[in-house]
Amino acid sequence: MPESYTDVPRAVNKGSKYVIEKLPLRTSDVVRWLSHFVTISLVAGLGYYLLQNWANFSGVLDLSPAHAALIASCIFATWIVNAAQSTILIRLQNVNSGFWENLLVQNAAILTNYLPMRAGTILRFHYFKAVHGVEYSRLGGMSAMRTVLLFATTGLCGVAGLGWTEQTASASLWLLYIGMVMTALLMYLASHYPFKLVQTRMGSIFERFIEGFRTLSRQPGAALLITALILVQFLILAARLALCFSVMGVSVEAITLLMLAPAATLLSFITITPGNLGLREWVIGALSVATGHSLAEGIFAASLDRSILMASSFLFGGPALWWTTSRMKLRNRNN
Repeated sequence: MPESYTDVPRAVNKGSKYVIEKLPLRTSDVVRWLSHFVTISLVAGLGYYLLQNWANFSGVLDLSPAHAALIASCIFATWIVNAAQSTILIRLQNVNSGFWENLLVQNAAILTNYLPMRAGTILRFHYFKAVHGVEYSRLGGMSAMRTVLLFATTGLCGVAGLGWTEQTASASLWLLYIGMVMTALLMYLASHYPFKLVQTRMGSIFERFIEGFRTLSRQPGAALLITALILVQFLILAARLALCFSVMGVSVEAITLLMLAPAATLLSFITITPGNLGLREWVIGALSVATGHSLAEGIFAASLDRSILMASSFLFGGPALWWTTSRMKLRNRNN
């Protein structure tokens, strides 16, 4: 059955002339164009805001090479912690994949995630399918379980931070973080519901997805280790954001940073725009306002972090992408 809401014209060659013919506009086309519109709006809005406030920002900016090197070191430390999580997850699938392999594939994915349509995620799934024979659905299930842990940890850190801080937090923040915990709980419970699946291709794919999701829940030691690594990831990102705020002469409380860091980390796993470009900066700015700081401070700190992150991604992601695609081609050639 065609997915269509309206028709769009195209030129069709019929003999010696072209005739305008209407084709159905698929739902996927609508989603793609909507995604492009959101991306352009967020990035253009961010660029306009930065230009409008650049004079104030440049006047207080004091970014030394040492500061930039420290932020870059924190970024690389984050990649190491992420790769450790990926290594644990993939080995739960009885796949002989080492830490350095996961680090290279991850960095290639980070770089290509700046392309549309979650290209980095697709690349990672293709790699493990081509090189190690892991089904997409099982990889998706494992990634979903990791996201559940991230939701739960982010929500709990946020609730703890709001309870600890002396400032009066807005109700929206409480709802946001409590909602994350509840979402994680509901997703976990749903994965253990005894679904009666129809024996079809889609039913088989969904069954493998749920099995990949449940694999981690049957390994409490691995789940606890990944949770601990997620907390380490939060601490590293909090240090990165503290450095970014400090170069503007802004002092941010540690508890506030430990509320900003989880939300920023969560966005790296739930990609809405390519590389969450623009979205991450606006979210950190909005959370900065909610925690007692100005929108400009949050956006400029996030933008500074983004600029060093993108430079690092291109520097290390390029060689990683070459290695990843070369290994995929070699395996396909051997097969």
